[in-house]
Amino acid sequence: MEFVFSILAIAHLAGLIATWTNRMSLSHTSLGAALGWLLAAEFLWSFSSACSALFDTSSGLMMQLWYWTAIVSLCPMISVLGSRRPTSRVWSWFVVVPLLAVLGWPAITVWFSRLDRLPPLEIQAPALGGLLLALTMGAGNYAGTRLGGTALGASLAILLAVVPNSSTLGRLVSPDLFWGAASGLMAASIGAGLHICRRSPKIGDPYDLIWHDFRDTFGLVWSIRIQESLNAGAEQRQCHWRIGPLGVDWRVSDPSRPEPDVVKSFENSLRWHLRRFVDPDWIDQRLGPPTDSDGRS
Repeated sequence: MEFVFSILAIAHLAGLIATWTNRMSLSHTSLGAALGWLLAAEFLWSFSSACSALFDTSSGLMMQLWYWTAIVSLCPMISVLGSRRPTSRVWSWFVVVPLLAVLGWPAITVWFSRLDRLPPLEIQAPALGGLLLALTMGAGNYAGTRLGGTALGASLAILLAVVPNSSTLGRLVSPDLFWGAASGLMAASIGAGLHICRRSPKIGDPYDLIWHDFRDTFGLVWSIRIQESLNAGAEQRQCHWRIGPLGVDWRVSDPSRPEPDVVKSFENSLRWHLRRFVDPDWIDQRLGPPTDSDGRS
C-alpha cells in the first residue's frame, strides 16, 4: 500500500495546486472561507496519504491524523451554508470551528491519556451520528446540482476514512484498505469538481445561465430561498416573469424575446437578491453591465 499512498499523496497535492490556481473563480463571491477550508482539507488528505506511505498505519497518531482529515473535510460544505453576507464573516468562528470541536472532542480527550504514545482512537455512536448529520446537511445542499456527484463522493470518502475509528467496525477492517479507498475517492471527487467548475453549462439564455451558476455554486438552501423571495416579489408587483429550478419563466407572448422592461425588472430583482452573495462584477461577467429600461447598456 505504500506505493498507492504515495501516488494518492501526489494526486491530492496536484488537486491542491489546481484549486489554488483557480481560486479567482470565487474571488467575487462570499465563499472565501469555504475556499480556505477546502485548501486545508486538500492539504490534510495529501499529508495523511504521505504519512501512511512512510509510517506505521496502525499507530494511534495515524488514526488521529485520518480522523481529523475526515472532519476538516466537512468544513467547506458547512461553510457554504453560512455564505450570506454579513453572516459569512463570522460563520466559521461561531459555527464551523465549534462543529470541529464537537466532532473532534473524542480525539481531543485521547490527548490527555498518554502523549508519548497515543492509544487507538475509537469513535462512539453519538459522534458518528453527529458526523452523519453534518454530512447530510452539507452534501444534501448540492443534491440535484452539477456538483451533486462531487459532494456525494466526498461524503462517502469521509465516511470511509472514519470507519477504522468506529468502535463497532474498527476492529473488523484493515485501516490501510479503507484509508486508501477514502483517499482515492476524495481525489477523484475533487478532480471531477474542478473539471465541472471549469466548464459552464450549455445554456443559451444568460439569465438562465447565471441562475444555474448561482445554484451550482451555493447549493439548494440559498437558491430555494432566493427563488421564493424573487417569486413573491414578482407576484406582489405583478411582474411578467417567475423563476424556477431550471431558470426564468418569461410570462409574455413570445418567451424567446421578452420585452426590455420585463427583462430589466427581472435583472434588477436578481441583482438586489444576489448582492449578499456575490459582487456586481460576478454578475457583470455573466450578464454584462446593467441595462436601462429601453434595453441599452
